[in-house]
Amino acid sequence: HQGEIDLAEEMYKKTLEIDPGFLPAYTNLAFIAEKKGNIKDASYYWQKRYELGQEGDYWWEVSSQHLLRLGTYPRVRKEILEKKAARLSREIIWKNTQEKAATIKEAKLHFDIGNQAFLERDYETAIKEFEAIFFLTPDDEEILNKSVKLYKQAKRLYLRGAALAGLKNALDYIENDDYLSAEKKLENTLEVISRITQEK
Repeated sequence: HQGEIDLAEEMYKKTLEIDPGFLPAYTNLAFIAEKKGNIKDASYYWQKRYELGQEGDYWWEVSSQHLLRLGTYPRVRKEILEKKAARLSREIIWKNTQEKAATIKEAKLHFDIGNQAFLERDYETAIKEFEAIFFLTPDDEEILNKSVKLYKQAKRLYLRGAALAGLKNALDYIENDDYLSAEKKLENTLEVISRITQEK
């Protein structure tokens, strides 16, 4: 604190002669070596602090960061990078798990709405809800299988309704002697019927 760095360094070294396990002395000697620009000694003392410390404690982390910054001790650098990679991997796995859970939850919501719409014979809404599930591609085979089954039924019933409505409109045009409109409507209806056949 009084600026007598050399004397402090000497006292810290004597401390270690008496008690080689006194960790703060390694930390302070490392700081002194860094201040003097002595990378070799700084690396040595940080290495000792790192090896004698306990993983996870504050000064253990500080020593690892200094060693990493100094670019010395490849083994320590490798250990640090491996731990960072493992932590990042765990974070990615956790994030993916959360995203999958959220996707499944959203898919279930679309399924419930689609199923209700199907029961109420609102096939157009049901189709849209099931298509939303296919877009999400949730990691849940049960939801996907049920959705595919109901989607096919809803699509067929929706097209059947469209075909019946088209035929009715065509007949209305015929009754009103509007044969051109009736022909057009019948053409459209036949296309819908063809789609029903293809869906099967």
